[in-house]
Amino acid sequence: LQDIAHSRADIEQCRLLVYKAAGLMDERGNKDAYTRQLLSLVKARIPITVQRIADKCIQAHGAMGISQDTPLWFSFAGARWLRIADGPDEVHLRTAARLELRRQKKSPLSKLGPYYPDRNKVFRRSVDPISAKAEAVLKDYSKL
Repeated sequence: LQDIAHSRADIEQCRLLVYKAAGLMDERGNKDAYTRQLLSLVKARIPITVQRIADKCIQAHGAMGISQDTPLWFSFAGARWLRIADGPDEVHLRTAARLELRRQKKSPLSKLGPYYPDRNKVFRRSVDPISAKAEAVLKDYSKL
């Protein structure tokens, strides 16, 4: 039953990704960076999801899943073929990642820079005293 719920969630995730990408295509066109990023995610994510769901269905049906009595094998092969025909998933994911990094460079948070903790300041030293309550809890746990 969990596989069915996970599959439904994956389908809804892909559907919402397509709706958002289509809406942005209508509003901004396909030259917009965020639209191109979503289109790359759609091209990478949907064939993988379809193939994974078809694989779960084949697994659930056993030997009947790969016979010609059900369309499961053809849907699995079609999804795999689509992944090959549309180009490697890595190319689409790389495009989405590059666009994300470019977008994050423009973020005001990128100017904060990295956080380097001061190693000389210690929050708590091992020689600091422990409260009586904590000591009792440790004693109880050490009996186990």
